[in-house]
Amino acid sequence: MQQSEPNKYRCVVVTKVGPVKARFNGEIQIVDTHPPDGYVLEVSAQAGAAGFGSGRAEVQLSEAESGTKLTYTVTGTVGGKLAQIGARLVQAYSRKMARSFFEHFCEQWAD
Repeated sequence: MQQSEPNKYRCVVVTKVGPVKARFNGEIQIVDTHPPDGYVLEVSAQAGAAGFGSGRAEVQLSEAESGTKLTYTVTGTVGGKLAQIGARLVQAYSRKMARSFFEHFCEQWAD
């Protein structure tokens, strides 16, 4: 990820969902911030013929014994070949990607 503007980041993700392998060029924007309680991430990504995706993650932050607890709710849509491989597969993969993103996010800021 690279910051392109304040609260806006560009990213590239190469991944495989079922039979579709694609390189996504995406953008993540931090919007609707409510420090210190949370914020919203809006995501959009294009992968040419493989399709596109967009999503929204509502992030809540709260105090916890060991620091800060991060919880999130994610919604999203896909189109193109990705949409053709089946909603269940795409949903499962989307959950996995969101979980991975936030796990890495927390690791980066844990120290």
